[in-house]
Amino acid sequence: MLTQPHHFARFVLFTSSGEPSLQHLKESWDEAARSQLTEAVPVYHAVVDIEEHPFLAERFNIQALPAFLLFRNRKMYKYGGVDTGADALTSFAKDGYKNTAALDVPKEISPLEVALKQLKASSSMAVGAAACLFFAAAALLLWKQGKAETAEKKVTAVKPKEDAKTK
Repeated sequence: MLTQPHHFARFVLFTSSGEPSLQHLKESWDEAARSQLTEAVPVYHAVVDIEEHPFLAERFNIQALPAFLLFRNRKMYKYGGVDTGADALTSFAKDGYKNTAALDVPKEISPLEVALKQLKASSSMAVGAAACLFFAAAALLLWKQGKAETAEKKVTAVKPKEDAKTK
């Protein structure tokens, strides 16, 4: 869980494995992480790949990458600095966050809720999906009707003609 106990802090880097320009952050992020574990209130660093966890990007309203969020004392702080070096990140996590607005941590949302939101947001996708379902159902009904007519013709063809003698 990203946000829980208050006896330590979590500093989270939101990034994307699909974006090679963000790979340079790894060294400074790792350096900052090593330096902050010995603090009075340890700061644990985490990396979230939004390609693998899009619902977290949705939950925390990640609009641009890289994005840095510090979770401390049940509040969330956004790092808005342009310097992504280890010293700047360490300084923000240690006490620089006090100069930014403390935000409430958004409630957890399930991946299903995210998918439903995306479906609602994309009305053309919803209309397309409904049209596909309609045509699939129509094709299935026509196919079944064709099979029934073919079977009926076979039964009629096999049925023996009545003889004049049996009447």
